[in-house]
Amino acid sequence: MFNFSSKEQRKTEEYLYSIVTEEIERNEIQKPLWTKALAGSDNDKQKTQALYIKYRVQKLRDEISDQQEIERQQAQRENQAHAKVQKEERNLSTLDTTVENTVSTFHWLILAMIILSIGILFFAYIFYSSGDSYELWALIGGVFMILGFYLYYLTSKVKKTNDYLEIKKRLNILFLILIPFSLLSSALGAVAPILGLGMFIAFIGLSIRAVKFYSAFNYAKRNNLI
Repeated sequence: MFNFSSKEQRKTEEYLYSIVTEEIERNEIQKPLWTKALAGSDNDKQKTQALYIKYRVQKLRDEISDQQEIERQQAQRENQAHAKVQKEERNLSTLDTTVENTVSTFHWLILAMIILSIGILFFAYIFYSSGDSYELWALIGGVFMILGFYLYYLTSKVKKTNDYLEIKKRLNILFLILIPFSLLSSALGAVAPILGLGMFIAFIGLSIRAVKFYSAFNYAKRNNLI
């Protein structure tokens, strides 16, 4: 690529004039330029040749300038394409990271749900041993335990698939159950402040990750990345 400035410009001028000189020696005259030179020289042969050389050198300059512009536009397109690929890769990386972090949070909440179910079943056993009514506690504890193991099954399925549509379906179920569960469980702060605070933080974290996941998922789907 040529740069018409200072020393480099003089070298380029010499190079272009040498090209035109060689063309004239080989009798490779461009008739439109020769006719233009002839029209401005009053049929003076030397003046015609001088004008022709001037016009031909200018045309070579224009061709070089056009080539520079083509290369500049090509480089710009390549940079834009590269930036787009990087953006897409960052988006998919964000999507994968969000899924991984969300599943990790799910595991903690599911563990809390199973521990809670064990505690409820333990109270049901105490009530049963003392002859008090225990059926409701046993039912609640059993439901929480079954639900906990089912949700753990879903999270394990999420980690084993690369199908984002399938991941979304399973995360929908997990978000639908665990976000309300974490919010409601934060009420335990009345009797267990640390546990209640932890569940409230989990609720906030899950809500933020849900927003990030759906944002990244929708972007990837709009741009045919998934």
